[in-house]
Amino acid sequence: MIHVKRGRDVEMDVVVTRHGPLISREMKGESRQLALKWAIYDTGLSLPFFAVNSAQNWEQFRAAFGRYNGPGQNVVYAMWMATLATRLQERFQSARRATDRSR
Repeated sequence: MIHVKRGRDVEMDVVVTRHGPLISREMKGESRQLALKWAIYDTGLSLPFFAVNSAQNWEQFRAAFGRYNGPGQNVVYAMWMATLATRLQERFQSARRATDRSR
């Protein structure tokens, strides 16, 4: 059940597979069965932001984000008049091609 502000509630059946919920039923003109899986469900979310906020230097900052396993993030580290650094944090789901065994 999806509650819609100032509107009628919408009831929707969701088919969930080991690859995630099927989303293609909501896509007009799509005949394939497409699933959308969020990688965070595989490992659970690790939030390093308390450690990041208390980092005193670049090494502590990097160590704190070393425990992050969520979706891709761009992070910036800056020290007063000294250092500026950017870092891309990511954990991407490995994708393997499905084999069509119907032939």
